[in-house]
Amino acid sequence: MPAFPLLYYHNQGINVPMPDSIPPAAERIQQLAAWIDDHRHLWEPRAFIAERLPWEKEWPLLAEWLRGLSDDEIDRLDAGLGGMGGSETRFPTTRDAGPPPRAASGPDAFAMLAAASRSVSALPRLRAVTPSALAGQAPPPRLLRHQVPARKWSQIQAFVSVSAPLWRSGTTRIVEWCSGKGHLGRLAGWASDLPVLHLDRQKALLAAAERLDRAAGVTGTIREADALTAGAWEEFGPGIGALGLHACGALNDALLEEGARRGAAWLIAATCCYHKSQLQDGFYLPRSNTGRRCDLRLDKHQVRLAIYDEVVARPRMRRARRREMAYRAGFDLLHRQATGTDSYASAGPLPPQLFRLPFGEFCAAVQERTQLELPAAFDASQALVAGEEWARRTRALGLIRGVFRRPLEVWLLLDRVCRQEEAGRKVVFGTFCHPCVTPRNLALISTPT
Repeated sequence: MPAFPLLYYHNQGINVPMPDSIPPAAERIQQLAAWIDDHRHLWEPRAFIAERLPWEKEWPLLAEWLRGLSDDEIDRLDAGLGGMGGSETRFPTTRDAGPPPRAASGPDAFAMLAAASRSVSALPRLRAVTPSALAGQAPPPRLLRHQVPARKWSQIQAFVSVSAPLWRSGTTRIVEWCSGKGHLGRLAGWASDLPVLHLDRQKALLAAAERLDRAAGVTGTIREADALTAGAWEEFGPGIGALGLHACGALNDALLEEGARRGAAWLIAATCCYHKSQLQDGFYLPRSNTGRRCDLRLDKHQVRLAIYDEVVARPRMRRARRREMAYRAGFDLLHRQATGTDSYASAGPLPPQLFRLPFGEFCAAVQERTQLELPAAFDASQALVAGEEWARRTRALGLIRGVFRRPLEVWLLLDRVCRQEEAGRKVVFGTFCHPCVTPRNLALISTPT
């Protein structure tokens, strides 16, 4: 891990890393919003809906190259976009991150766009202390990771490691937000020797957390409460530190908003599912006043672009996703043929078991559910081949949208950073692990001034 200069909070005694050249969040969020908005014509059109995308006229060589990519080549390029910028320490302005020249070859144009995205979304790695080193103990006992998948355990260890420098700031108790079975809080409690409160609304998960705490010898208590209600928020206050690892959308926002309002000693949060945050008239409602002034209008589907990674998806999950895309595309092409229209008609949410049917049976089932028109007779095998080709082309052209995933996610993080600063808090932000552990590897740390 790079050795970043440390910014010292004298009143809290907390050492946290800050790179020399990072611009203020309020400045950077506006620059990034302008860059994202300037490139809206590239990331806004969705390839699944139209045969030709508007930007293809401007960069025909790029479009031709993308359309010719194989499935394996698409996978490789898409994996290269996942969590991009996670280890960068340079923070350039966005003025030099423009689009590639029109005459650039396909690979060169794509590389230029990806490099620009990596540049404008660069973030530092948060300072970390391994829990076992802090506790003066051997590596965590096996009981602490009981029932935890290997990749999730890596996320938990990384997240607890970046929270460790905060434990000496007069913390009297750690609150694990939306805790589930309490694996995150349990490791933090073991390493810090602080009491832990697991807070969740699901009684069965909390009961499991209580049993696992006793087995691991961790001082933990449970609290059944909805994280979106005042009953949960009353747990915050001076001396309380709170951990929130991938609490979805509004749940994470409640942790930050209410924890700051009630003067929590520290908050550390990593967000996922940004599209589940508060909307206004169908558009994302920025958390901060600075974010609102950016006037970057994003609907729910555009916000979801920030989390469309498949970096850590298992092969079985990827195959299922490819099959779903091909089935939906094949059905849509048949609907266009039957109606004589060239517009996408969504079949809406469908149960997973439908995608395990033969394609012909799938079409019959979806037609019955949606009443969307299909030809009276069609060759299911040919229609599926056409759907698979349409899905491959969609994924290939969609790589351009993928370039903008990380900048959008960083902008959403900066919105939350600015909101904490507007509430009078000190904030440090960056990545807490490598994107191969989780592409949702951005976190912020908030402490009182």
